[in-house]
Amino acid sequence: MQFTLGFDSLRSLCERCGLAFKANEDTEQIALLHRVLDEDAPMYLVPHAGRGLVSCVLPLPFRVPAERRAAVGEAATRLNAAGCAGCWTLDAGSGELSFRMTLAAHGVAYDDDGVLFVTRVVASAVEAAAADLQQIALGGRSSFELWPRAGLVPG
Repeated sequence: MQFTLGFDSLRSLCERCGLAFKANEDTEQIALLHRVLDEDAPMYLVPHAGRGLVSCVLPLPFRVPAERRAAVGEAATRLNAAGCAGCWTLDAGSGELSFRMTLAAHGVAYDDDGVLFVTRVVASAVEAAAADLQQIALGGRSSFELWPRAGLVPG
């Protein structure tokens, strides 16, 4: 079965696939229950009304302190350069660090496997880098200490 991406179709997908989720009718966002670094870290499916896009976003379960945001921003830049899909984002105001992958929703049909693949890509990107990013954000390390060569950067 193919469908276009939107709040209702994403909610139906979650129900069909037996995913643990919460749907917010007001914001039209879906939170898939997920864990990162042994903490709850919901993965959000966010339709962008009027833009024809849907983002899959997984925030890390910690905030980056203001004094570490430059170091984490540099680490995110290195991760983005090593990756081939999605991107790391750091909210300079709140310190929220997340991985995001955005899909075209306008005029494109998806099936369950295609959408679930995207959620697995997002989850695996976060799982590959979360512990290192936490060390950089909260432990005072640098990405150059953790990933001295470009080939060591989790991609």
